[in-house]
Amino acid sequence: EVITESKEIGSPVSSFSETIAIETDVLFLTIDLDGGDITEAKLKKYPISLEKLDQPFALLENNKRRIYVAQSGLTGKNGIDTRDGRAVFNTTSNRFVLDPSENELVINLLWVTENQVSITKRFKLRRGDYLVDVEYLVENLSDEVWEAQFFAQIKRDSSPQPANDQGGMGLQPFLGAATTLPDKRFAKFTFDDIADEPLKLQSSEGWIAMVQHYFLSAWIPPRGQKYQYSTRQTSSGFNIAGFTSPTTIVGPGQTATVGAKFYVGPKDQYRLEEIAPYLDL
Repeated sequence: EVITESKEIGSPVSSFSETIAIETDVLFLTIDLDGGDITEAKLKKYPISLEKLDQPFALLENNKRRIYVAQSGLTGKNGIDTRDGRAVFNTTSNRFVLDPSENELVINLLWVTENQVSITKRFKLRRGDYLVDVEYLVENLSDEVWEAQFFAQIKRDSSPQPANDQGGMGLQPFLGAATTLPDKRFAKFTFDDIADEPLKLQSSEGWIAMVQHYFLSAWIPPRGQKYQYSTRQTSSGFNIAGFTSPTTIVGPGQTATVGAKFYVGPKDQYRLEEIAPYLDL
């Protein structure tokens, strides 16, 4: 398990937890500085309902109604996300807004170890796009080798989709996790499936998503390396779908970058097709 039960990440943000707000022309994101997880995503072009056109639809949220968050971190030998807790980041502001004259917004969260390793967690967003780049930049100024694995996961409770999101005529749109398998381009798993038969898969091409009516969130790692994909249900009832990267090794005086892309938005088949094979399915 990447994240242990002793530290249940994504529980409603406590009073001592600090967050930052990020805004582009299409997204409102909230990031928890404890771990650097995305704990809220609101879609500015999609209102909650026809009666509330001024209120954007929340896909990711972290409250009493629903916990649905996107987490990422560094685990393993020198990982900064451990059984004892997550890395707590610093940043220059608590609010970042895409300037009308710019097409890209970059947010850096900073963390420094006691042994001269500095780590930046970087979020990069683009105008008109629901795809977010999430990267860790590791600078090893120590005289020892540094190594860790990057992980990314989507965590959701089993609450139903938002009420206005249901299909008509009594049809329930699919709610659950999805991925692409070597023998099946689009495989989906209900929360019951995840509880009964957790997925374990090694693949060098792929993605893992949480899907509901009209919308999805998905982690897409870079192609070419073998990643360990998995789903599981925790003892406290959370559904986890994610992957872990191979070990990143950074020698003394060296730097390295590791991360993935995160999509949070509508089922825009043309855009999804551009991002990764079979994601449009």
